[in-house]
Amino acid sequence: MEKSTTKQRSIRLKESFILKIESMAEEENRTFNNMVETLLIKATQQSTC
Repeated sequence: MEKSTTKQRSIRLKESFILKIESMAEEENRTFNNMVETLLIKATQQSTC
């Protein structure tokens, strides 16, 4: 399996988004960053179908 490279990026989000993502991450025992990445992967896969 080929290892993906990652790149750090800074973004601004509404506090309500941050709180919701933190809550979702905690429910799934994920980190905030992993939850954001998971949501972005799902969103981009859905938009290309």
